[in-house]
Amino acid sequence: MGKKSKQNFKECKSCVEFRRGAVWRYGFAVVITALAALLRWSLPEVLSETTFLIFYPVVVAAAMFGGMGPGLVATFVSILFYEIIFDPLALRMDVDNTVIWARLLIFASGGVGISVLAHLQRLAQKHERQRADEVLQNERQYRILFENAAVGMLQLDPEGRFIRVNDRYCEITGYSREELKTMTPLDLSPPENLARDREYLMLFLTGRQSKYEIEKQYVRKNGQVIWVHVTAGNIRDVSDKNIRTTIIIQDITERKRAEEALRESERRYSALFANKINGIVHCRMIMDEQGKPVDYEILQVNNAYELITGIRKEDIRGRRAKEVFPEIDKLAFDYIGTYGQIALEGGEKQFVEFFAPIGRWLSIFVYSPKPGEFTVIFADVTAQRQAQDELRTLKDQLEQRVKERTAELEQSIVELERSNADLQQFAYVSSHDLQEPLRMVASFVQLLEMQYSDKIDEQGKEYIKFAVEGVKRMQSLIKGLLAYSRIQTRSKAFEPVDLEKILQIVKENLKLHIEETGAEIVHDPLPVVMGYDTQLIQVFQNLIDNALKFRRANVTPKIFISAEKKERDWLFCVHDNGIGIAPEFFDRIFAIFQRLHARGKYPGSGIGLSIVKRIIERHGGTICVDSHPDKGTSFFFTIARSETEGSAEVA
Repeated sequence: MGKKSKQNFKECKSCVEFRRGAVWRYGFAVVITALAALLRWSLPEVLSETTFLIFYPVVVAAAMFGGMGPGLVATFVSILFYEIIFDPLALRMDVDNTVIWARLLIFASGGVGISVLAHLQRLAQKHERQRADEVLQNERQYRILFENAAVGMLQLDPEGRFIRVNDRYCEITGYSREELKTMTPLDLSPPENLARDREYLMLFLTGRQSKYEIEKQYVRKNGQVIWVHVTAGNIRDVSDKNIRTTIIIQDITERKRAEEALRESERRYSALFANKINGIVHCRMIMDEQGKPVDYEILQVNNAYELITGIRKEDIRGRRAKEVFPEIDKLAFDYIGTYGQIALEGGEKQFVEFFAPIGRWLSIFVYSPKPGEFTVIFADVTAQRQAQDELRTLKDQLEQRVKERTAELEQSIVELERSNADLQQFAYVSSHDLQEPLRMVASFVQLLEMQYSDKIDEQGKEYIKFAVEGVKRMQSLIKGLLAYSRIQTRSKAFEPVDLEKILQIVKENLKLHIEETGAEIVHDPLPVVMGYDTQLIQVFQNLIDNALKFRRANVTPKIFISAEKKERDWLFCVHDNGIGIAPEFFDRIFAIFQRLHARGKYPGSGIGLSIVKRIIERHGGTICVDSHPDKGTSFFFTIARSETEGSAEVA
């Protein structure tokens, strides 16, 4: 059904209802008039003198029920019944019926008057109903508007208590309706504003001020302080007494923040423009007919601009760039094009260029505060640029000297490597050639002792013993020197070495010594490292052998080996419970052929720790010692990790 069809249907329905009501009203008037006539006819003796009086209530009832039309109908029908039924000859013209005519006119006038009064009363009642409907409709619309408003709304009684609040007001304050019923608007004011807000509210509630509009702060339930715009008005009764206060609340926190941000931006801009170090110039871009930047007008400059450029503000403000700098569009750098792009498209740009018109190097930052305009902030970096050029020249000279020195060092390294190789060869040959005569001396001395023992006295035999021991010590020193000389820089690439297996080999090599001393050797899981297996065997074997050799009397040797993975190295520690070392000897023990004890008390050549130190350094690590006399010794050493080292790690 279309919109027009629905309208026609409503009009037809209203018409039918109106006609049905008219039938009822007029029918009622006729019926009650007929009933009154029937009553008069059935009681002629009783009501003979009250013919018209009995019809007055009928006319009043018809007029009150149906209005003016039914009242007039009841009047006419009453007169008709009187003439037809009760006195058909009463109105004849040839008979003196003055009294009857008078009564008839009075009745007719009364009926018309009653009908008109009834009509006026019905109109007044209808008007009152319409006004009541309008008030009800307005109240309903007000409630809908109140509850669904996009702003917070509330009503207060004359005491300042909440009567009604809407959902938006609850959202703004964070309180529920039930919570607000026990509060007043002053409960939402910050403590520092409470006195002022109370004064405003009392002026309003007491009627001394009928309306007001302010911006103030609220404290929400969660403690957050917000800004609100308050518009308030009083509703008064006929005696001009305040009966209700309506207040509209709008959350303007974001606007306040934006205003504060704008003020802060303006303060920063003002402070920036007053900068006495950096030059600032604000300009408006000028376009041609095709919208292409062709020039710009200088609107404002600061004092630093004068100091850097040497151009007075009065001579440049309001002029075009091409007037001040005629050659600007002929420079290698396109200043107008660059500034035009920023002014039209927004954004920012920073660069360093030589500005030929003033002969200075400038560090330039340009941005667009609004479309069509741009601001340039620049600093004179001529001195820095000159210093950079000088520094670049010095750098080139230094690089050349470094290259020359590097070539000299490389030549020295080659010569040193050749010298080391010759020295190693010499040490090897010398130690080999020295060992042969020593073996011969030891052999002949021992042969002399065996063949002429009966002819040599005890003193002679002691001399022979000293000679043999001296030869043996000399052989030991030569072997140590030979081993030390063989430890050199990498002759081949490192390989993965499993230190668990290395330790097993060392323990096997020192098996007799370990069993003789009853030593206990405990260790952490050891990793796989990159290195030379033979040299790492020497490291662990020398350190463990020293721990066994320099043990305390009547104390079982206990040796603990730990391994800890660091960021770039493996940190190892070989700790024992031996005789220890005094701190003043820590550096001395790693020197070649250095001994801290007499040979008769502790055997050895004094070269073992020197070999250990050299091996650790060849593996990219370091070694140190921590010890106290009679409390044991700890040797710490590192071996550099490698990206290609084995996968075994400390558990």
